[in-house]
Amino acid sequence: MLHLNTILKDGIALPHDHNPWVHSKSLSLDLSRDNLHVFKRFDRDDRGDLIVPVVTDYLEDDPDANALFVGIGHIGDHYAYLIPCIEIFRFFYALSSPLTKSVLTGDFLDPDRHLWDVSKSRASLTERLAFLQLRKRMLDADVRHLAIFAFVDGALKRAQEVFLFAAGHTSTGESRLVRALPPFDGKMTFKAEVVNLNQAGRVRTLITQLISCDWCLPYARIDYLRDNDGRVSSYPDENRPISGWSRPQGPKPDPVTLVEGPGNRGESPWEIEVEDISARFPRQSKIATVKLTTENSETRSGRSQPLPPRPSSDKVTTGDLISSKDMIREALLSGRRHLVLPEEEIAADADPTAADQAFLQTAELLLQMQRRGLADVQIIRVTPKIAYWRQVLLNVCKVDPDDEPPAWLFIDLERKKPRLALIASMRPEGRMRYLIDFQRKRPRECSILVLWSSDETELPLGYLAQALHACQMAKQVSLAAISDLPISWGRLKHTQPFKGIDGPERLLRRVLETPAMVA
Repeated sequence: MLHLNTILKDGIALPHDHNPWVHSKSLSLDLSRDNLHVFKRFDRDDRGDLIVPVVTDYLEDDPDANALFVGIGHIGDHYAYLIPCIEIFRFFYALSSPLTKSVLTGDFLDPDRHLWDVSKSRASLTERLAFLQLRKRMLDADVRHLAIFAFVDGALKRAQEVFLFAAGHTSTGESRLVRALPPFDGKMTFKAEVVNLNQAGRVRTLITQLISCDWCLPYARIDYLRDNDGRVSSYPDENRPISGWSRPQGPKPDPVTLVEGPGNRGESPWEIEVEDISARFPRQSKIATVKLTTENSETRSGRSQPLPPRPSSDKVTTGDLISSKDMIREALLSGRRHLVLPEEEIAADADPTAADQAFLQTAELLLQMQRRGLADVQIIRVTPKIAYWRQVLLNVCKVDPDDEPPAWLFIDLERKKPRLALIASMRPEGRMRYLIDFQRKRPRECSILVLWSSDETELPLGYLAQALHACQMAKQVSLAAISDLPISWGRLKHTQPFKGIDGPERLLRRVLETPAMVA
């Protein structure tokens, strides 16, 4: 989409300095809803003057000229800053053809069907983390912008209003049907191309082009998945769903020749270059986006079949990419502090009472520790599958289907029952400690893993997930394989059972006295 006053030469938009009446300016604007006023091109203000003055005679009865504008109030003037609705639409909503078409065709009225999975998408302001599951036609490049409509209060309604207004005016004969407002509220700073207007001593500013905005979502990272793997294939590859975009009809037009008709003639969807998106929303573009491993994507035959992970240029990893569909392993490879978990799933094949039950004794001691007020105890979940013992949550060790599962991951000789792990935090007098106690096949088979930070404060869930995974890979209670993790750890050996009335006190004392292992 072209902005107002665009000058074309041989089909190419010329730089701004070819417009001598337009200049760049930094503007601090209040986009609160009660400070925005929508008006038509030839509407007049409270003094009877045209809000947007004209230099020459325009045909006021020409419906094509009577576009909609938004007035932004400032110091008592409701129309201190003027901006065409079509420019608001171009800047905030036209970032790719799928996103633009979704706004204009009403897909935003049912985002769960067309845009993102509402039930699976979620965000946490506390952890500054968001997760989106994109529907098939959405582009990976749009995930940051779709997160605005998914998680910002009022943004989805603004997008819906664009279509609803156009649908309600199709019978009026007007061809200018775009009525768009910014998707978010509040005060923010824009860089814009403007024209100063002076009429009867009243100075106003006409914004012809929005260049950048300093607004940003309150998240540090956005993880996302897709209903399909997001790739197209020119050959019948079962693992890569057929493209939903039709093939172009006829020869491809010369890019420098102006032609009638739509710019997108059934070709692959266009998207703004990453550099241009960064220029529009420089702070927003700094939010990390991580495409999680796609699992059980839809194939052409309609079957659910796992797909191998595809490396992404957005993703920074701390190791080589390997085939994996485990969210915990993804957290390890990406070096993430945070962990996004699906809804908990009870593992039917887990058996907390199988083999040695010393880790259940640890769970009982933790409960007593909490009841006696010795420490604030929290049971922690870091795995998709879990089990319960007397309402105590137990993590189920993940068996990777890509590899031959080692016997260490199971508690029985038949390799039917996965090993369980108790993960808990203890805070005695402000000193935070974490422990991971594994289910054992034999008494004293493995020690309790104790973890803590250098300042004895909380550890991110992602670190605990990586610690659990490292033990699984090493087949022992050891974090030597991830020595770069910024935590201290040690092993608490079972020299004697923690029995008796002083069992909780002895366990707590042993945990606090556990020495750190030196790599």
